[in-house]
Amino acid sequence: MNIKDLDLNLLVVFSAIYKEENISRAAERLGLSQPATSNALARLRKILDDPLFIRSGHGVIPTARSHALAEPIERALGLIQTSITEKPDFNYGASTRSFELAMSDYSEFLILPKLIEWVDEAAPGLRFNVWPVDGADIPDAFSRRKIDLAIGNIPFLHDNFRRQRLFDEDFVAIVRQGHPLAKESITEEEFVSYPHIAFTPRSNRGARIDQLLKERNLKRLVALQIPNYLSMAPLVAKSDYIAPMPFRIAQAFRDTFPIKIIKLPLPFKAVTISQFWHEQMHNDPGLRWLRALLFQLCQRI
Repeated sequence: MNIKDLDLNLLVVFSAIYKEENISRAAERLGLSQPATSNALARLRKILDDPLFIRSGHGVIPTARSHALAEPIERALGLIQTSITEKPDFNYGASTRSFELAMSDYSEFLILPKLIEWVDEAAPGLRFNVWPVDGADIPDAFSRRKIDLAIGNIPFLHDNFRRQRLFDEDFVAIVRQGHPLAKESITEEEFVSYPHIAFTPRSNRGARIDQLLKERNLKRLVALQIPNYLSMAPLVAKSDYIAPMPFRIAQAFRDTFPIKIIKLPLPFKAVTISQFWHEQMHNDPGLRWLRALLFQLCQRI
């Protein structure tokens, strides 16, 4: 007998008949018709060249071959069932796995240090490679398993991707201490009366301020455009520029640079920071663990 000729379902039928010692009850146990169960038994008899079960009274009794096969078949079926239904744990403390992360500048600045601090203490064998968010490349990189997880406000990830909200981020503006606008509230007209530093958008997020101003027949003077928020504070601290930015980044800068955080005079909606992963990696034990850890860490940001 060649194992490739054996249908696994025939072993399931064998196990049910062996336990029930009755073909009708075995059929009920399996949710099959009696003819289908008898057919399966006939096929297995032919493959194994043994009657396997002999009619006796109101049921059947196993042959010697059946008794010999029963325990290894049951053990094999149990192993297969366990492998399919149980989700293996990820032993992060002993793992040397490398994770590939795509992160925005914002999430890299705010989230990555907390992740690495936790990992250095509890899972020092883990490694992380961080790549920039790039709308043209990330979906393809996910599909080719080059990226495990993407973190940030990434509106272009949708089809075949799962998403979990980590937290929402409000936007504010920063000015230098002593700036004429360094006060509790400013008007829309005051907001556009000084030159701005603008984040160069990868999506339409940065343009949202200009759209809101346009709706009010206002326009700001953008004196400088830069591709991330990280150099805004030192630039603002030595100029009269005003720079809109995420609130948590502004808070972090306030401890280092002489800046003042002011409220935006516009109804700028908070953005959602999320983690994204491809559907094909949803049940990966290591990534399930990493997603849960990131979610927990972000609840304290």
